[in-house]
Amino acid sequence: MDNPDGSYAGAVVLSIDVEELSRFFAGLDLGETGQMLVVRSDLTVLLSISRSRTSAPIGGSMRGHTLEREMAKATEGTFETPGARTGIRRVVHYHPVNGYGLTVAGGD
Repeated sequence: MDNPDGSYAGAVVLSIDVEELSRFFAGLDLGETGQMLVVRSDLTVLLSISRSRTSAPIGGSMRGHTLEREMAKATEGTFETPGARTGIRRVVHYHPVNGYGLTVAGGD
């Protein structure tokens, strides 16, 4: 965090139980090719769920992917992607988790 003059004001620490998030999302029916991601504001992948096991690696980055380009245009939206990582064409919707610096993205 920064002060209004730009000087360092401190840091905010947030703890998220990734296993609990994983259990919650594991209960969702994503279909055969569906995928769900939770990313930080710097696009680091915190959670990735997919039946196909071709999902983004935890701790990996979505920088350079369509998600980054779309998030630069709007804080929430829907787009189609050719699936550069998976080869599976998807329609993806992403939505911010307000107040937490997280975005949830899911598609099929």
